[in-house]
Amino acid sequence: MDVLSEQDAGAHEFTFGEKVRIYLKLARRNVFYLLGWPFAHAFMRFPPWWGIYIVAVVTSVISRFISREIRRAHEHLKLAFGDKLSLRDRSDIIRKMFWNLGQNLGEFLIMPQYGREYMLKHVDGENYQDIVRGIERQGKGGVMVTAHLGNWELLGAYSALFVETHVVARKVYFEKYDRAIIAQRAKMGVITHYQDGPPREIIKVLKRGRLVGILPDQDVETVNGVFVNFFGRLAYTPSAPVALALLTESPLFCVFSYRKKNGHHGVVVEGPLDLPDTSDREADILNGTQMWTDVLEKYIRRFPDQWPWFHRRWRTRPEDNPPLKGRNPNGENNKRKRDTERESVRQNV
Repeated sequence: MDVLSEQDAGAHEFTFGEKVRIYLKLARRNVFYLLGWPFAHAFMRFPPWWGIYIVAVVTSVISRFISREIRRAHEHLKLAFGDKLSLRDRSDIIRKMFWNLGQNLGEFLIMPQYGREYMLKHVDGENYQDIVRGIERQGKGGVMVTAHLGNWELLGAYSALFVETHVVARKVYFEKYDRAIIAQRAKMGVITHYQDGPPREIIKVLKRGRLVGILPDQDVETVNGVFVNFFGRLAYTPSAPVALALLTESPLFCVFSYRKKNGHHGVVVEGPLDLPDTSDREADILNGTQMWTDVLEKYIRRFPDQWPWFHRRWRTRPEDNPPLKGRNPNGENNKRKRDTERESVRQNV
């Protein structure tokens, strides 16, 4: 199948240079995929702590060659903390951030093999166990707002040890990566739903009294959202968590994992949040989204080296898309070319 379908060609006419770039991107992803699996299987033969260390080292080495992401992380840290952080402070946070991401990847790879044993030994979350079991007994479900903080994949797997856990995730626009990630979560008992999938699926899950974990801490151009204050600057933020909680009358909790110095993971839970519920639904969603965003900011300030600062969190500006107006489901707003390219690559895999 040609990398550019007839439908795609009608949506956007690619230049020769753009076609070459798409082919090269597709080839690079396939090469990384083919090289990655032998490495993953080989390292899983080591004891878990040793395998995690190897992946963290490799990730840290690779991070030295992605200068664009490092520059962006410096810019975002300066935007968030101003002059409170020196260049050396920011560099130290970024170095530890990549080390944490490497450990996350290592733990994600070994969890199906060492899952329950590893998590019960390394996750200190007794309070979380009591809370989620209480949510399940009440039968109203629970909207669990979390973030790319600490090890979020481990948090979902840990939750699935005690209650039925669903997560809403962004689809990876490379089918082989996406299938591998979904399968890895499924081995740990975590059920994945795509964030651009039918909302009724999530509503049914909540009405059955189950937990739904959502990671709305990124700027996603294809979902409805509102602009709220995040580190003193307006950030376009998905509104689905609050909208779902109000629609289904499910409680909304903030739950985050964080990595401790002793190699263990802590779990913090705040909630249920007292969401506003008035006749003005748009204002309720805006104010409720600001509530959980304030909680998230508090924990990012507490663990700044465990959140991915290279993500373009403040990419969308109010002048690009007015507040309280949902995005076009096809991802328009001057991003048609990029979305078409993603779809072209996806269809060819």
